Amino acid sequence: MKNSINKVTLSGNIGTIPTIKTTASNKKMAFLSLGTHEFLKTEEGKLKKITIWHKVILTGKLAEIGESLLTKGAAVQVAGKLVNRLVKSKDGLVHKTTEIRAKDIVIMGKA
Repeated sequence: MKNSINKVTLSGNIGTIPTIKTTASNKKMAFLSLGTHEFLKTEEGKLKKITIWHKVILTGKLAEIGESLLTKGAAVQVAGKLVNRLVKSKDGLVHKTTEIRAKDIVIMGKA
């Protein structure tokens, strides 16, 4: 395969109010969690709702929109790409994390 594609689209609900940070170059970044749901059948045949949490990063204008319009519980659709990076925890350990770097976000409903 000549070209590979790194593209992801998720629809779900915002789990936290976005955390806003400003970079040294005065660009805004917004960090939030997005919950998506799956329904699995139990051995008894009942449906069980499973929530999967995803880390999402908004930058630039999207971060500004996120800061002013996104609330906990809001239904959104996020399109972007997967990014892996290393993060240092409070106890000094380095962990690998996977996040969605958003290129587009659509607010589908308020909380």
